[in-house]
Amino acid sequence: VIQAYITSSAGDKLYKNIDTNGTILTCMINYQGQLLEDGDPRYGDDDYNGNQDGETGLFDYYWFRMSQDGSETYNLYKDYAGEVQLQKVTEETELIKSSRVINIKAQHIDDLNMFQCYVVDKQVEAKAVNLFNLERSLPLTNDPNNDKE
Repeated sequence: VIQAYITSSAGDKLYKNIDTNGTILTCMINYQGQLLEDGDPRYGDDDYNGNQDGETGLFDYYWFRMSQDGSETYNLYKDYAGEVQLQKVTEETELIKSSRVINIKAQHIDDLNMFQCYVVDKQVEAKAVNLFNLERSLPLTNDPNNDKE
């Protein structure tokens, strides 16, 4: 069981006029009944400040900004320069994972937004993909080519 909690360097309310340096949002994880501390290798942080190399750690992190009424959702991710970008989520959107820590600036905040981090256990995801691929490769029970009589 994974429970994710977001901590904010500015408290639990973000305002449009936040400092130009922004607000640091960090995803903290309670994994199998244990709260993981900063520096835990299961987070996958290279420098223990949320910069993830994508190869280590147990988790992938997907950040979202949502309007309070649920009408709009944006996937937040870091570009190559490390700046947070927004991508509107539609049915065709391919979500982009990010690091465990992101820096939200004034341009990322509109009225009545909520931020969320969706955490994916890489081991569970890999098992699901492998099972899907296995099921796809199995012959159908009513496949005429499967009859050996």
